[in-house]
Amino acid sequence: MEEEITKSYDDVINELSETWKVTDLLNFNEINIQEKLMENSSQIWHFTELYHREKNDYDKILEMKDKLIAERYNHYKTKGDQLLKQGEIEKYYLPKDPVIMKITRIAREQKWRVDFYQGLKNSLEKQQWNMQTFLKSLHAGL
Repeated sequence: MEEEITKSYDDVINELSETWKVTDLLNFNEINIQEKLMENSSQIWHFTELYHREKNDYDKILEMKDKLIAERYNHYKTKGDQLLKQGEIEKYYLPKDPVIMKITRIAREQKWRVDFYQGLKNSLEKQQWNMQTFLKSLHAGL
């Protein structure tokens, strides 16, 4: 099961990395640095916007998950053949419930997307400082 989660994570990250050509996006040298500096601010804005969109989707999924947990809890509490205690439902029934497992998987995958865009935005911000430092060192003759 853990291997399946890792593979799915790798698939999501690889797909996003290929879509946005992350390696090319974050690399710079003395030939392309002026172009990279001109594009950097708009790219930071773009990926910040994507981060917020994905985060909004993630928050909606968490709201749906909370609603589903409440519904499934109520189902186990009122419709079951056994009289179950709150702790039993929360510990033994809800984590194994197929509906809860599915929404948890969806939320996890969405969180990976959120983290990817946040990390890419942060990397672009760091890249901006690195490029400025690089240019200063070129002007200083280092």
